[in-house]
Amino acid sequence: MATIDIDLSDSDQTVGSGSVEYDPNSATTLDIIDIGGNYTLIIDGIDATVVFTRLGVDVLAHTTFEAINGANVYIWQNGLSLSVGSSLRYEVSGASSITVHPGDFNYEILSSHSVDFVGDEAGSFTYDFTSSSAETPSFTVNGFSYGDSLNVVGLSYDRFTYDAGTGDAVLVYDNDAGGSVTFNLEDMDPALAELIAADPSAYIDETTGAFVAPMCFLAGTRIATPDGERLVEDLVIGDLVSVASGETRPVRWIGRQTMHRHFGEPDRVWPIRISAGALDHNLPRSDLFVSPDHALMIDGVLVQAGALVNGTSVTRHRPSEVRFTYYHIELEDHALVLAEGVAAETFVDNVTRRRFDNYAEFEALYGEPRQAIAEMDMPRVKSARQLPASIRERIERRGAELSVSAAA
Repeated sequence: MATIDIDLSDSDQTVGSGSVEYDPNSATTLDIIDIGGNYTLIIDGIDATVVFTRLGVDVLAHTTFEAINGANVYIWQNGLSLSVGSSLRYEVSGASSITVHPGDFNYEILSSHSVDFVGDEAGSFTYDFTSSSAETPSFTVNGFSYGDSLNVVGLSYDRFTYDAGTGDAVLVYDNDAGGSVTFNLEDMDPALAELIAADPSAYIDETTGAFVAPMCFLAGTRIATPDGERLVEDLVIGDLVSVASGETRPVRWIGRQTMHRHFGEPDRVWPIRISAGALDHNLPRSDLFVSPDHALMIDGVLVQAGALVNGTSVTRHRPSEVRFTYYHIELEDHALVLAEGVAAETFVDNVTRRRFDNYAEFEALYGEPRQAIAEMDMPRVKSARQLPASIRERIERRGAELSVSAAA
């Protein structure tokens, strides 16, 4: 295990794969040996555990912990000693996550503690109440949007309320013993907030508490079947589709979700357009439109479409219609169907089906699922920073070739 000492008492600090002390072959622990003032610790693209050496004194600090570029950060706050009026801020961006284990640190002495979701890609924040000495901590949350996740370990979801007049929402987890964690979500996207408020259980996952953007195909996408390609919106339960392994599988269900062009952040809602030939010769065969979090299989890696955007051959697409519909194919397992010739993932229920327009159809057919669909055991790229260089270079090369062909 590699341990890196961090002094947050006189300057900002950044730790990433390029740091001298970083060892990619060993677990990384960041030991905060001093803290104070108004400084930021940035964890860039790596998995790291943050711990605190007991300083023995209370200090005034306004500290930010920032996870960027796919970083997964676990903060163990036993030993953190701050004076009344201090503040803690957690910033999540670039498909990153922060998990806080508060231990004996008392959140109730702080003047403020906040969670900020920043940028285009979804992030997650988790508070571990099982290790908490504070009984009713609360967080101010900014930037919560499509795909972002808030969760509390050790408590159950209680309620979500939304005030359209102020644009603010409140998400509460609690237990029968009086413990609770409150997230005060400020300036939410009205369309997203109203969707959640209409049926909160559809957006707060029963297992993780996550609200995650669906991973779907846009209407008009052609899916390979034993009898030739068919439009995704024409598929029905029981139809056979071809999978990347060469087999055929019956469709178990098709989930539909209607989106509105004017509501929601374009980077989270608008489809990703992958131009014909952008991935390889004749792949995709025609322009492929999928939601930003929908993964494609490229060189043995599941790559979410949003991570491929380069502004030329892979772009964010403004739908021509105000309302547009995403479709998601569910099979008995998490598999790869062929969409415009490209291997693309099917539905996996680590997000709830309740968010789909036609969930009542699934419930009438199957009731409550007794067993979750096992996710394929493959690496997943969620952000452009995580994209392997070989894939990035090939897409850039293909983009340049397509530009030359278009100009000829």
